Amino acid sequence: SIKNFDENKEKEYNDILNQIEQITNKIKIDKDHLNELNDIISSIEIPSDDFYSLESKLVSESMTAQANIKNFNKQISFLNKNSDCPLCGYELTEEHKEKEIKKLEKEILKANKVVDKHEKLIGNVRKNIENKNELEQRKRIVQNELTTLTYSVSSNEKELIRLNSEKEKVANREFNFSINTLKEECERQISEYKEASRASEDIQKKLTINEYAAKMLA
Repeated sequence: SIKNFDENKEKEYNDILNQIEQITNKIKIDKDHLNELNDIISSIEIPSDDFYSLESKLVSESMTAQANIKNFNKQISFLNKNSDCPLCGYELTEEHKEKEIKKLEKEILKANKVVDKHEKLIGNVRKNIENKNELEQRKRIVQNELTTLTYSVSSNEKELIRLNSEKEKVANREFNFSINTLKEECERQISEYKEASRASEDIQKKLTINEYAAKMLA
Protein backbone atom coordinates (compact mmCIF):
# COMPACT_ATOMS: atom_id res chain seq x y z
CA SER A 1 0.00 0.00 0.00
CA ILE A 2 0.97 3.65 -0.34
CA LYS A 3 1.07 3.93 3.45
CA ASN A 4 3.44 0.97 3.77
CA PHE A 5 5.52 2.30 0.91
CA ASP A 6 5.93 5.69 2.62
CA GLU A 7 6.76 4.08 5.98
CA ASN A 8 9.35 1.75 4.48
CA LYS A 9 10.83 4.58 2.44
CA GLU A 10 11.18 6.81 5.50
CA LYS A 11 12.71 4.02 7.58
CA GLU A 12 15.24 3.14 4.86
CA TYR A 13 16.10 6.81 4.36
CA ASN A 14 16.65 7.38 8.10
CA ASP A 15 18.78 4.23 8.35
CA ILE A 16 21.02 5.53 5.58
CA LEU A 17 21.24 8.95 7.27
CA ASN A 18 22.36 7.28 10.51
CA GLN A 19 25.02 5.30 8.66
CA ILE A 20 26.24 8.46 6.91
CA GLU A 21 26.49 10.28 10.25
CA GLN A 22 28.40 7.44 11.90
CA ILE A 23 30.87 7.07 9.01
CA THR A 24 31.36 10.85 8.73
CA ASN A 25 32.24 11.03 12.44
CA LYS A 26 34.57 8.03 12.07
CA ILE A 27 36.38 9.67 9.14
CA LYS A 28 36.83 12.91 11.12
CA ILE A 29 38.25 11.06 14.14
CA ASP A 30 40.56 8.97 11.95
CA LYS A 31 41.83 12.02 10.03
CA ASP A 32 42.61 13.79 13.31
CA HIS A 33 44.52 10.70 14.42
CA LEU A 34 46.34 10.61 11.06
CA ASN A 35 47.57 14.16 11.68
CA GLU A 36 48.80 13.11 15.13
CA LEU A 37 50.64 10.11 13.66
CA ASN A 38 52.28 12.27 10.99
CA ASP A 39 53.43 14.67 13.71
CA ILE A 40 54.90 11.74 15.67
CA ILE A 41 56.79 10.47 12.60
CA SER A 42 58.13 13.97 11.93
CA SER A 43 59.36 14.19 15.53
CA ILE A 44 61.29 10.89 15.35
CA GLU A 45 64.84 11.82 14.34
CA ILE A 46 66.96 8.78 13.52
CA PRO A 47 70.74 9.37 13.49
CA SER A 48 72.36 8.73 10.11
CA ASP A 49 75.61 7.50 11.72
CA ASP A 50 76.77 3.98 10.86
CA PHE A 51 77.21 2.87 14.46
CA TYR A 52 77.77 -0.77 13.53
CA SER A 53 80.82 0.08 11.41
CA LEU A 54 82.14 2.34 14.17
CA GLU A 55 81.62 -0.42 16.75
CA SER A 56 83.45 -2.92 14.54
CA LYS A 57 86.39 -0.50 14.07
CA LEU A 58 86.67 0.22 17.81
CA VAL A 59 86.47 -3.46 18.75
CA SER A 60 89.16 -4.29 16.21
CA GLU A 61 91.46 -1.55 17.54
CA SER A 62 90.85 -2.66 21.13
CA MET A 63 91.65 -6.29 20.26
CA THR A 64 94.84 -5.18 18.50
CA ALA A 65 95.89 -3.19 21.59
CA GLN A 66 95.16 -6.20 23.83
CA ALA A 67 97.21 -8.46 21.54
CA ASN A 68 100.07 -5.95 21.68
CA ILE A 69 99.95 -5.95 25.48
CA LYS A 70 100.17 -9.72 25.49
CA ASN A 71 103.13 -9.61 23.10
CA PHE A 72 104.92 -6.88 25.10
CA ASN A 73 104.51 -8.91 28.29
CA LYS A 74 106.02 -11.95 26.55
CA GLN A 75 109.01 -9.84 25.49
CA ILE A 76 109.50 -8.55 29.04
CA SER A 77 109.26 -12.10 30.38
CA PHE A 78 111.87 -13.22 27.84
CA LEU A 79 114.27 -10.39 28.74
CA ASN A 80 113.91 -11.15 32.44
CA LYS A 81 114.82 -14.80 31.83
CA ASN A 82 117.49 -14.41 29.11
CA SER A 83 120.63 -12.36 28.47
CA ASP A 84 120.75 -12.71 24.67
CA CYS A 85 118.97 -10.42 22.22
CA PRO A 86 116.10 -12.33 20.58
CA LEU A 87 116.79 -10.59 17.26
CA CYS A 88 120.57 -10.56 16.81
CA GLY A 89 121.63 -13.17 19.37
CA TYR A 90 124.22 -10.92 21.02
CA GLU A 91 124.43 -10.76 24.79
CA LEU A 92 122.51 -7.88 26.39
CA THR A 93 123.87 -5.90 29.28
CA GLU A 94 121.71 -5.36 32.33
CA GLU A 95 121.56 -1.69 31.46
CA HIS A 96 120.34 -2.47 27.91
CA LYS A 97 117.80 -4.98 29.19
CA GLU A 98 116.50 -2.47 31.71
CA LYS A 99 116.21 0.15 28.99
CA GLU A 100 114.30 -2.21 26.68
CA ILE A 101 111.98 -3.36 29.47
CA LYS A 102 111.14 0.26 30.33
CA LYS A 103 110.31 0.95 26.66
CA LEU A 104 108.06 -2.10 26.58
CA GLU A 105 106.35 -1.05 29.81
CA LYS A 106 105.64 2.37 28.30
CA GLU A 107 104.11 0.67 25.27
CA ILE A 108 101.99 -1.50 27.56
CA LEU A 109 100.82 1.62 29.40
CA LYS A 110 99.85 3.28 26.12
CA ALA A 111 98.07 0.14 24.91
CA ASN A 112 96.15 -0.15 28.20
CA LYS A 113 94.97 3.45 27.81
CA VAL A 114 93.77 2.61 24.30
CA VAL A 115 91.87 -0.44 25.63
CA ASP A 116 90.26 1.57 28.47
CA LYS A 117 89.32 4.43 26.17
CA HIS A 118 87.89 2.10 23.53
CA GLU A 119 85.89 0.12 26.09
CA LYS A 120 84.10 3.35 27.07
CA LEU A 121 83.64 4.35 23.44
CA ILE A 122 82.29 0.89 22.55
CA GLY A 123 79.82 1.12 25.45
CA ASN A 124 78.58 4.52 24.20
CA VAL A 125 78.34 3.29 20.60
CA ARG A 126 76.31 0.25 21.69
CA LYS A 127 73.93 2.54 23.58
CA ASN A 128 73.56 4.60 20.41
CA ILE A 129 72.86 1.42 18.42
CA GLU A 130 70.19 0.38 20.93
CA ASN A 131 68.64 3.86 20.86
CA LYS A 132 68.67 3.95 17.04
CA ASN A 133 67.04 0.50 16.85
CA GLU A 134 64.32 1.60 19.28
CA LEU A 135 63.63 4.74 17.23
CA GLU A 136 63.49 2.74 13.99
CA GLN A 137 61.14 0.18 15.56
CA ARG A 138 58.88 2.94 16.92
CA LYS A 139 58.80 4.61 13.52
CA ARG A 140 57.89 1.31 11.83
CA ILE A 141 55.02 0.77 14.29
CA VAL A 142 53.68 4.30 13.69
CA GLN A 143 54.05 3.92 9.90
CA ASN A 144 52.15 0.61 9.97
CA GLU A 145 49.36 2.24 11.99
CA LEU A 146 49.40 5.16 9.56
CA THR A 147 49.06 2.82 6.56
CA THR A 148 46.18 0.90 8.18
CA LEU A 149 44.36 4.09 9.17
CA THR A 150 44.85 5.66 5.71
CA TYR A 151 43.29 2.56 4.11
CA SER A 152 40.39 2.74 6.60
CA VAL A 153 39.71 6.41 5.79
CA SER A 154 39.84 5.70 2.05
CA SER A 155 37.42 2.76 2.40
CA ASN A 156 35.01 4.81 4.53
CA GLU A 157 35.10 7.71 2.07
CA LYS A 158 34.14 5.31 -0.74
CA GLU A 159 31.34 3.91 1.43
CA LEU A 160 30.16 7.48 2.12
CA ILE A 161 29.92 8.16 -1.61
CA ARG A 162 27.90 4.95 -2.05
CA LEU A 163 25.54 5.80 0.82
CA ASN A 164 24.94 9.35 -0.45
CA SER A 165 24.10 7.90 -3.85
CA GLU A 166 21.77 5.37 -2.21
CA LYS A 167 20.17 8.16 -0.16
CA GLU A 168 19.34 10.10 -3.34
CA LYS A 169 17.82 7.00 -4.93
CA VAL A 170 15.60 6.36 -1.89
CA ALA A 171 14.59 10.04 -1.71
CA ASN A 172 13.57 10.02 -5.39
CA ARG A 173 11.81 6.65 -5.21
CA GLU A 174 8.09 6.92 -6.06
CA PHE A 175 5.18 4.60 -5.46
CA ASN A 176 4.63 2.49 -8.56
CA PHE A 177 0.87 3.03 -8.94
CA SER A 178 -0.70 0.77 -11.55
CA ILE A 179 -3.85 -1.27 -12.15
CA ASN A 180 -1.97 -4.44 -11.27
CA THR A 181 -0.71 -2.92 -8.04
CA LEU A 182 -4.18 -1.70 -7.11
CA LYS A 183 -5.67 -5.10 -7.98
CA GLU A 184 -3.10 -6.91 -5.83
CA GLU A 185 -3.80 -4.54 -2.92
CA CYS A 186 -7.57 -5.08 -3.23
CA GLU A 187 -7.15 -8.85 -3.37
CA ARG A 188 -4.93 -8.73 -0.31
CA GLN A 189 -7.50 -6.71 1.63
CA ILE A 190 -10.39 -9.00 0.50
CA SER A 191 -8.43 -11.98 1.78
CA GLU A 192 -7.86 -10.24 5.11
CA TYR A 193 -11.55 -9.25 5.41
CA LYS A 194 -12.72 -12.77 4.62
CA GLU A 195 -10.46 -14.19 7.28
CA ALA A 196 -11.73 -11.63 9.79
CA SER A 197 -15.33 -12.41 8.80
CA ARG A 198 -14.85 -16.15 9.33
CA ALA A 199 -13.33 -15.48 12.73
CA SER A 200 -16.27 -13.23 13.62
CA GLU A 201 -18.82 -15.91 12.60
CA ASP A 202 -17.05 -18.47 14.79
CA ILE A 203 -17.18 -16.09 17.73
CA GLN A 204 -20.88 -15.39 17.17
CA LYS A 205 -21.68 -19.13 17.09
CA LYS A 206 -19.75 -19.73 20.28
CA LEU A 207 -21.51 -16.77 21.92
CA THR A 208 -24.98 -18.11 20.93
CA ILE A 209 -24.15 -21.62 22.26
CA ASN A 210 -22.86 -20.26 25.56
CA GLU A 211 -25.93 -17.98 26.02
CA TYR A 212 -28.29 -20.95 25.36
CA ALA A 213 -26.36 -23.15 27.81
CA ALA A 214 -26.53 -20.45 30.46
CA LYS A 215 -30.33 -20.20 30.13
CA MET A 216 -30.77 -23.97 30.35
CA LEU A 217 -28.70 -24.11 33.52
CA ALA A 218 -30.49 -21.18 35.16
